[in-house]
Amino acid sequence: MATLVTHIRLNSEQISAACAELLSLMPKLADLRPEILDRLLNLPDIGRKLIRIERGAAIAGELTLVAKPSDGLDELLAALRADNHDLALVEQAIQHLCSSSSELAPEMLSESGPG
Repeated sequence: MATLVTHIRLNSEQISAACAELLSLMPKLADLRPEILDRLLNLPDIGRKLIRIERGAAIAGELTLVAKPSDGLDELLAALRADNHDLALVEQAIQHLCSSSSELAPEMLSESGPG
């Protein structure tokens, strides 16, 4: 009987870059209203709200998963990046992030993945 071996690889370049940028923008969070910042810091399953996992290219015997920033994290980064100091945009992004669902990307639900 033949043995099937599958190697699973995680490509985390995109999420690593997004997390590094978030860390560099953290000082801007200090200007938020305390209740908004507290809501973000006490968010249950925050990791599932910040990261989206997608299936990458399939190669025989290897499955690649790609960790990407969620839409909510992208929105928060864009709001923090804006130098107009409009904290309402940041607060709106945090509220959206807190209310978003935390699901796997639709491609992960398919056995064959994208394409």
